[in-house]
Amino acid sequence: MPIRTINGREYDISPGVDLRGADLRGANLFNADLTGANLFNADLTGANLTGVNLTGARLIVADLRGAYLRDANLTGANLTDANLQGTYLRGADLQGADLTDANLNNADLQGANLTDAELQGASLVNTVLPSSLARPPPQPRSLVRSPRHRPPPEIAAIMPIRYIRAQDNIVQSLRSPSRIRSPRRLPRSPSPSPPNPPNPPTQTQCITDI
Repeated sequence: MPIRTINGREYDISPGVDLRGADLRGANLFNADLTGANLFNADLTGANLTGVNLTGARLIVADLRGAYLRDANLTGANLTDANLQGTYLRGADLQGADLTDANLNNADLQGANLTDAELQGASLVNTVLPSSLARPPPQPRSLVRSPRHRPPPEIAAIMPIRYIRAQDNIVQSLRSPSRIRSPRRLPRSPSPSPPNPPNPPTQTQCITDI
């Protein structure tokens, strides 16, 4: 069995080994075979894990901050709650790996294989993701507002209504009610004045009638 002295202690570095809580800080494990190893809560801070085989390994809550895992094989590995902050994972194979709630802040995953990997709850602040998972650049505002360019459906769905309709040459805005003209009112015809009451008969007229 390959025995290595790391940080003043001897460790068995072989497939299926139990390294729970092991102090492997800064260890040089270049091309080591740790298939199916149990590294629960192990401290691998700053360790050199280039080309290491960790297929099916258990790295739950393991500390891998600043570790170097270029081209490492982590297929099916369990990295739940692992701390991978600032870890170098370029070209690593993480196919089917469980990274639930893992800390991947500032990690470099360029060229890594994340096929079927579980990333639910993982923290990805300033993480360099593979090109297949990289976020597309934001659409320039000039393309959204210009009538010469038709925005894609996902952008059109959140655009203000007046911008979308302006591209179809429809002059209407539901957000600018002041532009909607009220119907023209017809002038009112003057109301007819009441007829004048008849004048009362005078005294002369009354005598004449007699």
